[in-house]
Amino acid sequence: MEHARILALIHQTAPVLVAAGDHFTQGFYKHLLTSHPALHHTFNPANQASGAQARSLLDAIVLFVTRYDELETLGDEARRIAAKHVSVDVQPGQYAAVGASLLATIQAGLGAAATPEVMLAWELAYGRIAGVLVGLEAATYQQQQAQSGGWAGFKHFVVARVEAESPDVRSFYLVPQDGAPLPAYRPGQFISLAVNLPYFPYRQLRQYSLSDAPHQPYYRITVKRGARTGDAPAALVSNYLHDAVGAGSVVAVHAPAGEFCLAPGATVPLVLLAGGLGITPFMAMLEQLAEERSARPVLLIHAVPDADHQPFGRRLRELAQRPGVRVRSLYQVAPEPTAADGPGLLRPLDAADGPLTADHLAALLPPDWAGTEFYCCGPLAFMRHVYALLAQRGITDCHFEEFGPSHRVAELAPTAAPPAACCPYGHQLVPQPEPAA
Repeated sequence: MEHARILALIHQTAPVLVAAGDHFTQGFYKHLLTSHPALHHTFNPANQASGAQARSLLDAIVLFVTRYDELETLGDEARRIAAKHVSVDVQPGQYAAVGASLLATIQAGLGAAATPEVMLAWELAYGRIAGVLVGLEAATYQQQQAQSGGWAGFKHFVVARVEAESPDVRSFYLVPQDGAPLPAYRPGQFISLAVNLPYFPYRQLRQYSLSDAPHQPYYRITVKRGARTGDAPAALVSNYLHDAVGAGSVVAVHAPAGEFCLAPGATVPLVLLAGGLGITPFMAMLEQLAEERSARPVLLIHAVPDADHQPFGRRLRELAQRPGVRVRSLYQVAPEPTAADGPGLLRPLDAADGPLTADHLAALLPPDWAGTEFYCCGPLAFMRHVYALLAQRGITDCHFEEFGPSHRVAELAPTAAPPAACCPYGHQLVPQPEPAA
């Protein structure tokens, strides 16, 4: 079948599937996990229960369908999806299982419109999409294994120590059990942990941003304890890490992956906007810039509930003393100043409750932001709010990293009121994204 015909048939039928929304994507995951129950060991049950994984799939379908003729040049979008796949050790053979369930769900969703020609078009399209992702993933796997200390799959690491960063946030320092050297990584990347819980039938995979500079003798991840919600699957792993994992514990770790990274050698001004534990990849970036004695101008805005619940607060105060580095914390509850407060105290932007506002950005961003690079990390609601604020200033080129299954932040960003809650705190890259970095 000719490429143009494939494209025409997909564009004719895709709107029906997109209109079905969660019903279509949840049907796909039900079919997939029923047909291949071993995949329960790969997928995060919290994201299945909340529908986040299904919505992420729908976003991916829309992306690939609308830009099917640009697949080889999708760039960041395709690499971001491939990085998530690599982090959970997706292998080429699994694409066949996913494809079979996807095609079966498409056929059921289209009904009479699912003619043999239409289904062949979708089969060929899926094969081409899978080929692009498999190629990207294969290149990443090869690079991970080729570097000094590299490995394939999951490898055993020992927890060297655990440090409290705030009442509900802890950092875990991980070293290879076999004593091998640690491969380097790019600040902003994340690792996956594979955890077998004593009270849950399936292995759980979670991604966590590396929160320290590369070239340390350890990997550091920083995890917020998630709120318990009865018997719901949310926060299974974060609570297990906080309650049961300490110095000497052994965990299984996948090699670093991810595309949320600074451009090497860049010198233009840098603006980092973090919601809660979205600070974790930025800590790696800030520490790397400090090690390099970079003169790059940096502004970090960190939205948290209060000073007590700000991870890395003390270290941020130290980093803020570097020339060219500004750190501004936005607290929901402003601290009362005391006589002991020194000049290094991170003052709130204002003392009122509420989210990051256009006034904050107007006061903090340079008058001429041309050439400035913007990075944003945190919960999806926070990032959509930030996107809307930046768009009001004519800034549409911003790098986003969501803690959770990937969503199209820019295309789905609200244009009306900001979220009711002030710059939500917490969340980790998940799959650190448990809604990690």
